[in-house]
Amino acid sequence: PELEINIDTGEVMGFTCQNYNDVGYSSKGRTEGILSSEFKPVYDDLSWKLLKEGQLAMVPEGTRLTMIHPESKQPLGFIEFLGSELNPYDVQMVFHNNILIIYLNDSDQFFAFRVDE
Repeated sequence: PELEINIDTGEVMGFTCQNYNDVGYSSKGRTEGILSSEFKPVYDDLSWKLLKEGQLAMVPEGTRLTMIHPESKQPLGFIEFLGSELNPYDVQMVFHNNILIIYLNDSDQFFAFRVDE
């Protein structure tokens, strides 16, 4: 996807998604594109093993999505979602140019966060 985000306010100014047949996006309806996960959250031993080298580890626990250093397993920070608890099977994420995009399948919402190193 291509996003235009106001970094000061966090407001999404505009976005475009490509069709599923173009580059791995699933589609909703005829015109809306929904993110296809670049990576999944870590929620069990198998998902830890499937992490690619240097890839962010995002662990859903309750209403928090915690960023974990993949080698040291130390927390780097977290994002808290108010409302119902996160379902790890319904969380999709893409990380590009220091922007973390999170799509929650069950509520059909997406969020974009700037991640500073």
